[in-house]
Amino acid sequence: MTVTEEDLDAEFERIAPQVGVSPDDVRQQFTDAGQLSAIRSDLRKSKALDWLVASAKLVDEDGNPVDSSALDEPENDAADQDGDDSE
Repeated sequence: MTVTEEDLDAEFERIAPQVGVSPDDVRQQFTDAGQLSAIRSDLRKSKALDWLVASAKLVDEDGNPVDSSALDEPENDAADQDGDDSE
């Protein structure tokens, strides 16, 4: 898996609002800390996992194909709608 400069830019843009600085500042902070290789490694792992999930063929115990859309969680779970987060 290859991590491009565009991948790094997107990651820095994702992180920037969380830490309240510009994407360029995020890049500089990771560069100064010698952590660009760690970011690249994390992005490679993420790409590999995305590929694995997209490529996986689900089967039941008898080897019959399973429609993965049947496994998706409903978007509006009734438990989340009651507004009670006291679990």
